[in-house]
Amino acid sequence: EFNIYTREAGAGNLSIAIEGPSKAEIDFEDRKDGSCLVSFRVSEPGEYFCSIRFNDEHVPGSPFRLDIEDGSFYATEHRQLSVAAVQDRGLSIGVPMAFTVNYTGARGRLRAYVVTPSGREEPAMVHPVDNEQNAVRFTPQENGPHLVHVLLDERPIPGSPFRVIVGTEDYGDPGLVVATGDGLTRGLVGERSRFFISTTSAGS
Repeated sequence: EFNIYTREAGAGNLSIAIEGPSKAEIDFEDRKDGSCLVSFRVSEPGEYFCSIRFNDEHVPGSPFRLDIEDGSFYATEHRQLSVAAVQDRGLSIGVPMAFTVNYTGARGRLRAYVVTPSGREEPAMVHPVDNEQNAVRFTPQENGPHLVHVLLDERPIPGSPFRVIVGTEDYGDPGLVVATGDGLTRGLVGERSRFFISTTSAGS
């Protein structure tokens, strides 16, 4: 489910369509306050595209790509996975960090990669430790928050991605900067456009 806010868009017609491997059952709840709640259900996993139009024009970002997973897979295989010994802060550049993934009966190919603060994607090493236990290992080369993605048969395991901090917490995290306002989506020639930037949670 997701929310749509039309309060500042004025009067108009809103349309929603979801296309993919199976037909989507869409429920629409108008909250009568300039917002609405949309929920949908599909019967097959796969790649779907959600088109949201206002007055027959796509809203920014539309169509949105949706990856729908097989719920039965998560209810069985992923429930048998657990992660231990994740050190999420106090890491240092050039010093390897590692944690373990316990299978407990789950089967599949494990893969891991790291997204660095600069946005680069780097592979992480995965090697067996015991019969039903693997270790994930990488050596950070940047200060700041890293996202460690762990996948079983190319599907994220529970808790993935894992956020770990390298260096001190006195850093700026651009992912936590929030920008809002009409000035980011539209404007008029000769008139001042306004938007707001919040850096409250982004650090220094």
